[in-house]
Amino acid sequence: MQRPQTWNYRHLAEAFQARGLAMPRAGFVTLSMSVITHFLTEGQFITAMPRSVAHFNSLKELPVDLPVRPWPVTIVTLKNRTLSPVVERFIECAREVTKSIAGLPRKRR
Repeated sequence: MQRPQTWNYRHLAEAFQARGLAMPRAGFVTLSMSVITHFLTEGQFITAMPRSVAHFNSLKELPVDLPVRPWPVTIVTLKNRTLSPVVERFIECAREVTKSIAGLPRKRR
């Protein structure tokens, strides 16, 4: 499992709490996705991770209905640097897209 300070852990804890369940005690805690996937493929372990990570590593996905919440996204620029017009336009487009989908319910596959 990932550390309690991570977004993934907090999201999972909220889902357990919403169903009146205690968060399971983790047998192994790390931030390394490569270590997590190694233990998943080599042993009898279970974890929660983004679907894209599971798919990329050919892991079996168990059907669990969790509320779909948006992932935080951050734009980082260097201090005292002028942004090129292309970068400024990209940031504008990214903000427009996120605003347009912020209120829409997301579909699960």
